Amino acid sequence: MRIRNTVAVAVLALAATSTAGVGLAAAEAPHPAPAPAACSGPTPKAAEAIKVRAKPTTHSTAVGRLDKGERTCVLGSTTGEKYHACGLTQNYWTEIKYAGHKRYVPNACLEE
Repeated sequence: MRIRNTVAVAVLALAATSTAGVGLAAAEAPHPAPAPAACSGPTPKAAEAIKVRAKPTTHSTAVGRLDKGERTCVLGSTTGEKYHACGLTQNYWTEIKYAGHKRYVPNACLEE
């Protein structure tokens, strides 16, 4: 019985690291990562974990998030709804490329 359990564990471990490149870590990713490498603009990082919004308002749908230290591709900036985030109250939002679409994050939460 012990040998059968050991073989089963080994098979599962091998399947998780197959040459197809779809291991457990990739399957458990909480959100798609932006691709700063293909970015023609600046690529600041998130000062803390922040929600990515469909529009520049806190009432807009959260379509994902940036984890602390995660870099993103900046497309521009705009004004929108006033928010309090990352220790500041402002109405400046940064337009970013996220999962192939233009999305918005609080400007106060991005740093070089």
